Amino acid sequence: MVTNGPRAIQARKAAALDLARHVDAIVYATEHGSGAGKPDPEPFQVVLGRLCVSPPASVFVGDDEICDIAGAGSAGLSTVRCLVWRRADTPTAADAVIREFSALPSVADRLFEEAATRYAA
Repeated sequence: MVTNGPRAIQARKAAALDLARHVDAIVYATEHGSGAGKPDPEPFQVVLGRLCVSPPASVFVGDDEICDIAGAGSAGLSTVRCLVWRRADTPTAADAVIREFSALPSVADRLFEEAATRYAA
């Protein structure tokens, strides 16, 4: 998980939701790179390093076109724009769009296959 905003606030949110039990890494974006947070690519690179995975083997899911999609894309990750919480009538640079979480596994599988094909050549 890569989260924006002041660490103290975001850490309280993560603790209240017990997120550490559900994710393998939490990166507070404002502590890396320029310090401005997402869309700076460095926080995404930090989470990849903590997970020991490469960008082609990763899919980032987010709802914000600039902070999440542009940021993760600039770090080389495949991206999925999640519209579960918000309506978006604007174009997206995301590799895929989902409107419900149940669609994520098949979409992620497709993106992994596409990345494997792209990087195998």
